[in-house]
Amino acid sequence: MNQGPDLSDQRERTLTDADVEAIAAKVESRIADKFVRGAGLGVLRMAWRGVILAIILLAAYSFAHSGRP
Repeated sequence: MNQGPDLSDQRERTLTDADVEAIAAKVESRIADKFVRGAGLGVLRMAWRGVILAIILLAAYSFAHSGRP
């Protein structure tokens, strides 16, 4: 009966300071990238809402000042 790999002969693995720094730098980079991407999307959403609002306000203004009864 196979119960998986024999782990008894594996040595204990440790990380060096350089390994930890490299991992931390990669994680920090990914977090910063996600934040910038998310902030960019937020700005685009606000700009799009501003465009839609401007169109609606222009249409309402035009309707109100069209001179039609």
